Amino acid sequence: MADIQLDERFDQEGDQGAVDEGTAFKVAPTGGYNVQLVLFRQEVGADKARSWEYDRAITTFQCPITVMGDGERVIKIGSAMINMSHEIRRVENGDLDKLSKRYTQLVDALQKIEALPKTGWGSKDVWEAAINYPVHVFVTESFKIPNEAKPGEWTYRTVRRPDDNEEIKGYKEQGYTAKNFVQSISRYRQDA
Repeated sequence: MADIQLDERFDQEGDQGAVDEGTAFKVAPTGGYNVQLVLFRQEVGADKARSWEYDRAITTFQCPITVMGDGERVIKIGSAMINMSHEIRRVENGDLDKLSKRYTQLVDALQKIEALPKTGWGSKDVWEAAINYPVHVFVTESFKIPNEAKPGEWTYRTVRRPDDNEEIKGYKEQGYTAKNFVQSISRYRQDA
């Protein structure tokens, strides 16, 4: 490696704490947020880790969760991914599966704010409206913990009461990491 000569202000001890803080995944508290969806990927296929079905079109949106800071400053407090499919499927009892349910929630939310008509629309119209109009999502803050029922495996546990700081503190002290999961999508709310 080449040896370079630097002014002493550019030759200082590294601050790993700052690196860890700067690269930490931000997780929003459980609650409802208005968000602007960002198209992340569209693919056909399956991912066994995500329990996706083979030969199904999956659309994934990134969901940056932000709040207003001082003045007009927007502060990112978390992020989540939303997987959905316009290829509607049902589970054994006849209910929509999770991927279909998220898609139908998105369509309903966009129709309620008149970003999508009630008739004469296709999936391409949904994707275009989704990236151009904000929606409201309810997210949970869930911690990755050992699965007691299946030793050696992990599961996510949602904090029972979002205002229970002791439970959250306990998970963090034990070194468990948190992740946001989108539970539902609804129309944009002026009061959120």
